[in-house]
Amino acid sequence: MLIKMLHRKLSNPGLFQLATYINQGRELLENEPDFAIRYNTNGETMRAIAEDFQRNNTLIPKRKNRNGIGHYIISFHPQEKRRLNSEKLFTIAQKFCEEIEADKKIVFARPHFDRANYHVHFMVSASKFGSGKSSRISKPRLRAIKQEMDRFQQQNFPELKQSLLHLSGKEVAKSSLTGIPLPQKFKESDGSLRVKRRRKISQLDSIRKTLVDIGKQYPDKEAFLIALKQQGIETYQYRNRCMGY
Repeated sequence: MLIKMLHRKLSNPGLFQLATYINQGRELLENEPDFAIRYNTNGETMRAIAEDFQRNNTLIPKRKNRNGIGHYIISFHPQEKRRLNSEKLFTIAQKFCEEIEADKKIVFARPHFDRANYHVHFMVSASKFGSGKSSRISKPRLRAIKQEMDRFQQQNFPELKQSLLHLSGKEVAKSSLTGIPLPQKFKESDGSLRVKRRRKISQLDSIRKTLVDIGKQYPDKEAFLIALKQQGIETYQYRNRCMGY
């Protein structure tokens, strides 16, 4: 599965707007055909849920660029559509809540079935419930969560073969496909390129690999651009800014 973690700043978190969006534009939680997950909020309306988040935000020390809300999304390959249902998504969402320690935060989550790729939205407090202490998830912890979620999916729903992104090659069956199509062809677990089923690397992937390797050697922007030139890779400049390769 693909896991995205977005954040909004404390200065303008748009809590009511986000809660309403997650509830698919509806203000009330009643007569819902699919599940709703709530931790540390009993709100029955989007206004009440947003107010619970806002009360918790008042405990966060006011500093520049502090996050005011987390918006997490787990989504699946479009080809999994016929294999997924509300019950499976609920089980997966509960496991995700366990991994992010939702019981220590305020969380509101709903599934969305309105697109080709089914997904679940999570509204997650930026601090622990009843505290101003940050609930931020570190990059190493996020990587571990992604791998554990894929492992859980593989063990409990082996039919969902198209959406495994974060496991090593040894853990993924050879017959499975490489996962959800992303704008970039990188495997998020370690930054390595995803190998296509035909076992060949295209010219575009080869260039991407070269860029990744150079980037690791030369993290400084100026040194990176010089190294590109030495490799014979021309950059596209617009108004003295590098816009592409």
